[in-house]
Amino acid sequence: MRAIESPASSALYDVINRRRDTRTEFTGEPIPAGVLERILLAAHAAPSVGMSQPWDFVLVRSPDTLRAFRDHVAHEREVFGATLTGERVDTFSRIK
Repeated sequence: MRAIESPASSALYDVINRRRDTRTEFTGEPIPAGVLERILLAAHAAPSVGMSQPWDFVLVRSPDTLRAFRDHVAHEREVFGATLTGERVDTFSRIK
């Protein structure tokens, strides 16, 4: 049996069902301060076990820091990928 949905909960389920990998949609443009604030407020309101909210958010604006992070992640992917064998190599290589 499905509960009656309000317009707000219907919209939420729609967003959840349409969720896809969005990394290819990043433009690199700065996020307006008001939008960033709304995103962070929503993230801080997200549920967690006992409302412990065990996360931190780091805003990186420096292109040099972003490049260093990208390079670090690429290196660690190579290191991890080298430990895989067989079908797992192909599966991992397709993951962004």
